[in-house]
Amino acid sequence: MILRRATHTRSSKNRTTENHHKSSKSPATATDRDLPPPYQSLKSIRLQASTSSNRPEDGDSSNERLTSSQSEPPQEGYHYLRVGKHQRTISIVLSPLEPANEPDLDAPTREDENNPDFIISNEKKHRFGRSNRRYLIIGAIAFVVVALSIILPVYLLIVVRRRSPVEATWGGNGSRVIAEDGSEFTYLNPFGGYWVHDLDSPYNNDAQANSWTPPLNTSWNFTSNRIHGVNLAGLFVLEPFISPSLFQRYPQAIDEWSLSVAVSTDLANGGLGQIEEHYKTFIKEKDIAEIAGAGLTWVRLPIGFWAIETFPGEPFLQKASWNYIVRIFQWCRKYGLRVNLVLNAVPGSQNGFNHGGKTESVNFLNGVMGMANAQRTMYYIRVLTEFISQPEWVNVVPMFSILNQPRSGLIGIDQLRSFYVEAYRTIRGITGFGEGKGPFVVIDNGPEDSPVFNGFMNGADRVAIEKHFSLPPTGVTPELVCALSASMDER
Repeated sequence: MILRRATHTRSSKNRTTENHHKSSKSPATATDRDLPPPYQSLKSIRLQASTSSNRPEDGDSSNERLTSSQSEPPQEGYHYLRVGKHQRTISIVLSPLEPANEPDLDAPTREDENNPDFIISNEKKHRFGRSNRRYLIIGAIAFVVVALSIILPVYLLIVVRRRSPVEATWGGNGSRVIAEDGSEFTYLNPFGGYWVHDLDSPYNNDAQANSWTPPLNTSWNFTSNRIHGVNLAGLFVLEPFISPSLFQRYPQAIDEWSLSVAVSTDLANGGLGQIEEHYKTFIKEKDIAEIAGAGLTWVRLPIGFWAIETFPGEPFLQKASWNYIVRIFQWCRKYGLRVNLVLNAVPGSQNGFNHGGKTESVNFLNGVMGMANAQRTMYYIRVLTEFISQPEWVNVVPMFSILNQPRSGLIGIDQLRSFYVEAYRTIRGITGFGEGKGPFVVIDNGPEDSPVFNGFMNGADRVAIEKHFSLPPTGVTPELVCALSASMDER
């Protein structure tokens, strides 16, 4: 099918028809004829196809003929082409530059209302409009849902909680405390200490244990501030005489290794979950508050290496204690207490005592696996140092004891000294040097109280030596406490 502009390609009949149109031309058709092709302004092209009932004229063998419509008078602004032997009429609307008062050619006419193509097009427009409205409604609903999901939690967490008198931000002696588990108690501290717990600032270090020690947001002066602390033994490294309830249930257990083996087979009573229940309940928040209320300022916190990981064949409950270790850190922050973190039990055991994880065995820097266990221990020292040296914890955990009572007589003095030097280099390689950069490094001279560590590592950055005093069976007396304090001052 070939289409040509009606104004340029015309048959003889077209010319006759066009002359007839000239006699009754309108301003619109005159304008169309005067403009040179292509037209300067084309507003719309409307194609309307209809099948004519007229047959081709006799003797006309052309397959494609271009004639003007004689059955319908041309309208203003329209040119009519009749193309093909089936007389398919294609109406092309050419709108040139028209005066401002030109009638709207897109407005539906009576013929349009009866035209199936126009009706279908009009239905599509309505359908498209309905779809747009549907999409707009769905989009508006989605926007409201998203906005509520963001605004409502913020409102509940900030506005409502601040209006609610459920929990105060801080308090001193006689104040009411709502513990983490929802229980309530009265904070008793006659020494001028106060607790701070702000949910909007969970790492707030403004709490102070008592009036004569600095709050957590102030550095501890190890030359002038005296440490008064308590050891939380039996919490994360279980010992029969400190946490006897589990051991009494399993008489064959003599340390945490054998206890873990025993409870792991007792699934009826919870298996290893019994040890985690011990972590949950052995020390509670009120206990930490009472430590501060008693005038103490530090907590010594022994942990086992299984808080980080275990190797195959090691029966300990791995990783479960870590969340509870961090919980103790946060409670100490709340009540202004500082923590000395102690790696109390290492792979292979450094002393063969029950508080070393496994009795009657010293495979740290000793025996077939001694060097491998020492390398594992160095890795755990690195992990713990990286954690407690973060800004969130550096003021809460300003001291790190890297071993507890190593048996230097079995391990060897030189081997132990070399390990301490390497551990120090590892720690300071992470923290850097100088006040505020990581914890004090604490080394233990062992249960033998060997004098070879006196003066060891003089000049190193923030290193301390820990010494354990064995108490007599008669217990602690005031005279003994004074003697121990004087001994510590001399050191």
